Amino acid sequence: MFTMGIKEMSGSSKKQEDGMAYIAEEGKNNLKYTIENGTLAFQSIAGMKTATNMGGVFSLKTEHGCFDERDAKGSFAQQENGLIANYAFAHGLTVQVHWIKTAGAIEREDAVIHNGTSPVTIFGYSAVTAISGQFDLYTQSNEWTRENQGQWRELTYGTFEISAHGARTCQGATPYMALKNTETGKGIGVHSLVSGDWQIRAEVASPTASPILLISTGPDESGLAYQILPGESAVFSRAVFLNLADGMPESGAAAFQRYLLADAAHKNPKTIPIEFNTWFYNFEQLDEDELLRQLDAAAELGCEAFTVDAGWYGQLEGAWHVQVGDWREKADGAFHGKMSEFADKVRNKGLIFGIWIEPERLAKNVPFALEHPEWFLPDGNGFLSPDLDREEAAQYTFDTIREIIERYNAGWVKIDFNHALGRDVHGIAHMGYLRQMWRMMDDVRAKYPNLILEGCSSGGMRFEAEAQKHFDVCFMSDTVNPWDVLRIGEGAALRILTGRVLRWCCLQPGGKIPHYGFTEPFTPLLTPKKAIWDEVENVDPDFLLKVCLRGHLSFSGEMAGLDERTKEQIKKAIAFTKKHRRLIQRGIFHPLTPIRDMEDRSGWSASYIERTQAASGEAANGDAEHGNAVGIFHAFRLDSPTEEMAFRLPPEAVIGRYVIEDYDTGETFEADAEVLAKKGIVIKLPHKNRGIVLVFHRK
Repeated sequence: MFTMGIKEMSGSSKKQEDGMAYIAEEGKNNLKYTIENGTLAFQSIAGMKTATNMGGVFSLKTEHGCFDERDAKGSFAQQENGLIANYAFAHGLTVQVHWIKTAGAIEREDAVIHNGTSPVTIFGYSAVTAISGQFDLYTQSNEWTRENQGQWRELTYGTFEISAHGARTCQGATPYMALKNTETGKGIGVHSLVSGDWQIRAEVASPTASPILLISTGPDESGLAYQILPGESAVFSRAVFLNLADGMPESGAAAFQRYLLADAAHKNPKTIPIEFNTWFYNFEQLDEDELLRQLDAAAELGCEAFTVDAGWYGQLEGAWHVQVGDWREKADGAFHGKMSEFADKVRNKGLIFGIWIEPERLAKNVPFALEHPEWFLPDGNGFLSPDLDREEAAQYTFDTIREIIERYNAGWVKIDFNHALGRDVHGIAHMGYLRQMWRMMDDVRAKYPNLILEGCSSGGMRFEAEAQKHFDVCFMSDTVNPWDVLRIGEGAALRILTGRVLRWCCLQPGGKIPHYGFTEPFTPLLTPKKAIWDEVENVDPDFLLKVCLRGHLSFSGEMAGLDERTKEQIKKAIAFTKKHRRLIQRGIFHPLTPIRDMEDRSGWSASYIERTQAASGEAANGDAEHGNAVGIFHAFRLDSPTEEMAFRLPPEAVIGRYVIEDYDTGETFEADAEVLAKKGIVIKLPHKNRGIVLVFHRK
């Protein structure tokens, strides 16, 4: 149940400990600087005061020595939307720093241009931004089934560094920092738009009465030996700075999503189908008769794609992961060489046929790898990877993907990446590798314009804003536990577009259990605690489905054996997604509650998805075909003693008057944007681990 937030709350609810206040601040998207006597000096960036005695704005290490801007001749060109600073060195290199003001963010791009006559080897590059004050630092650790887990730490002295290696751009950490000034409470968010192995450092350069913090972004320098040729240029850092008016990372989530959606590559026009994936049904043990049961149920309930995950391939010996790269179909298992016939059965049911592949990893004994060993490199863990810096290996990888698509007439392809590469033998921090990989993904999408290309990397080990551009949809984490998905998704909203992120609804009926007070036993519905079925817990399917409606609803596990009531709930959720998926996939996700660790199942979690013209390419007022919806509100009461909570919506996301519809009952009420922003919407959920979904229509 719910009531509108126009009353004063009473009791413990009045604390609003889960609520967030929104602070409007003039000039938060600013870039203030002076140019005097050939010297550039910044006053503020994205609302944060900069240090006037900051030293170098970059650090360049070459065979000729280590340099910063004080060793170069500077020239500056002011532009309507920013500034270009060029620093020319005697040995022919020029460092170009381009500052760009966008709607809600400041972007900085650092490139090295070679105007000389002889090759130069670059051993390190850092783009340095100096800010004034004492700061607390927020970063995210990122591990398998524990993605996007934020931690705060006090920065009083020394250096704190995060990095990722092996072309897994989020393995260990995500390329994001938030810094909160301990005196003013204001903050700045820093996103590194990475294109290879990377590092970000926060260094307290002056822990005195006038402290200075240096923020450095750039490629990982361990083993870096980037040879730049005359006439060439190379981008070594791209970073985005966001104003955090209250110092909290949540307050920058929507601004960063708006920044991403201004990039044409992120404005994906495809409508993502509702997918069933076989993995959690019985993992790699693929039985056609059993899968046909699931196919019938998926079609009946409204799914639009049916994807066969790992286990269909390999004529060698061993489990799925030791036969990767041998893309010959299994002859003695799975579909017994007849998966094309199964794909036809999927299409005859009116669904898209999908398939899983891992083109970047090969077992050492795969026949093709034995024929062309010079095309592949060891990863240090017993596998090979294609040397994509070699044109022959890149072409082989593209041809492999193309051949599998055409062999099975696949309309959905899941690209997985379950290992980190070994050291980059080319000395360029896997920048060349990822450049080729992303070009390949773009070429696949161009060749097959109706294909849905899914990106996965053991869940979210290569899941950041630059990677997301090259896939139609991405996989966030291998855990499908709804409480985990809820928390991991909150952290993901700080740095990616959440509407094109798969959220699997994964259920399995348990055995019959005696039901106290009733004559008939009941069958609990189970969901995995993590990424396998070894540990499970009971779940309310309504709660699970509503968690999945925060992103792109998808399915795995058991569908055919579910009870009729659960099937009706699934049908309703699928119909809702089909009606509102344009809004979900192309909208702006606003966190309304602070982001918490995934072990924390207390409190409430709330969000608002805002439909925007920039995101959808349509009128911000919605359209009749898709319900005229302009926003979707989600709230979840977890293990909280408080059954009633108020949530204020961000003022920039609401305007005018709304008719608000309850997903469960269809009941409606009206509210003004001013009330929603100042007093909030009051949600009452009498039971724990329950959720509510409200759809906003323009009055």
